[in-house]
Amino acid sequence: MVPADSRAFLHLAQRATEQPAAERLGVFTAACAVDEERLRAYEPLPGRQAYPAYNSWLALNADPTDATLALGPRTHYAQAHEQMFWGAPR
Repeated sequence: MVPADSRAFLHLAQRATEQPAAERLGVFTAACAVDEERLRAYEPLPGRQAYPAYNSWLALNADPTDATLALGPRTHYAQAHEQMFWGAPR
């Protein structure tokens, strides 16, 4: 993890205490054209919850060096896969 990433995660964590995310969900779902019925019917896929949960666990429990080593391979191997969503690196 590069220092800029560390600062970004720290900044995000500090901002998260200002206003609970639940208060902003209405605006977000409206922007995504998700109505109340679709929102209530949504079932999260387990694999999509694993990575954020793992990052959270690392942030709370891991030694910073261990967290860096654990996240390092993800940034290397995921780049090709992520190009499907974000396009080629510039």
